[in-house]
Amino acid sequence: LARAGGPGGRPGRLACGGWPRRSGPANLSRPHVPASRYNGAMSDARDHAAASQAAPDAVWGLGAPPDDPAELFDRWMHLATESGVLFPASMTLCTASPAGRPSSRTVILKGWSPAGLVFETESYSRKGTELAQNPFAAVTLHWREVHRQICATGAVEVLPPEISDEMWARRPRERQAASVVSHQGAVLDSEEELRLRALDVVAADRPIARPPTYQAH
Repeated sequence: LARAGGPGGRPGRLACGGWPRRSGPANLSRPHVPASRYNGAMSDARDHAAASQAAPDAVWGLGAPPDDPAELFDRWMHLATESGVLFPASMTLCTASPAGRPSSRTVILKGWSPAGLVFETESYSRKGTELAQNPFAAVTLHWREVHRQICATGAVEVLPPEISDEMWARRPRERQAASVVSHQGAVLDSEEELRLRALDVVAADRPIARPPTYQAH
């Protein structure tokens, strides 16, 4: 991301070598969305027009690509939140196997800085194993309400354990429990059994330790 779209077509990066200066729920909170947003295509069209009027192209900083898009990304993210975009931190992450077979899924953008974009995953998940074998990815953030999208490609790195620890500590206890008892990509024999196991972990009177497989990227 740090050089995506810059002079000479220099490659971007998705990895962050240090904790981003903007991250977490305080900066990526879900905005209030009026009920009219769900009333059909005509209502959607009016919402889009209103959003465009509230944030014209000049405000979005459209024009020649900047040398470093990090500042522009920061501005767009906050404008998207202020314009009423649903889930502005929702991000499609695309990875590929060593043979080049792609896969994609939606993840949550946990933070960003001039160094890149931050997300979390389990090392044994499909995306985790593909990134371990082929450490490159592409992401897209699509904000249909304001007719904008951001695409970035680049190398992906596992961040230091202390950053994963900090991200894990900010997760609600219920989500921590769900991560501990579940196994991404595995066949689920009983949803009820999984739910009961998670409830047992939540009810235990002790902190829930971060599994070593939970990693920030």
